[in-house]
Amino acid sequence: MGRSWHRWTSKEIKFLRENCAKLSYRDIAAHLGIPYGAVKGKASDLRLNGIKPKKKPKPKTEPKWFRRQLCETCQNAVPNPAKGRGCSWSIRLEPVDGWTAIPTNIRPARKGDPKVKSYLILDCPQYLADERAKGETA
Repeated sequence: MGRSWHRWTSKEIKFLRENCAKLSYRDIAAHLGIPYGAVKGKASDLRLNGIKPKKKPKPKTEPKWFRRQLCETCQNAVPNPAKGRGCSWSIRLEPVDGWTAIPTNIRPARKGDPKVKSYLILDCPQYLADERAKGETA
């Protein structure tokens, strides 16, 4: 992308210098009737700090629609026959009898791959809270 070219007059430069801290580059461009890119480029050349659009702050918490899977904090999520751990979902990807879950599809990581059927698990009778993840349950 190239910069917009404009032959600047001394009056335009004076207006830019006087209003760069008060007006946005778009407002200055509209007032002067010249391209936005020309205003931004000239302000950069003159080392002027214009009003920059405020960035939206990143959310500190997960969005309301996001819900962690119950399995993320369950001791049965990783099958371990020696400790008698595991459930029908973690072992065979079969729904657990008695759980409350909503069927979903997981989008593929690569374009063209098929969607994967899954579940949003709301309640599970075989759930065992992992001590390391206390306070992180859904």
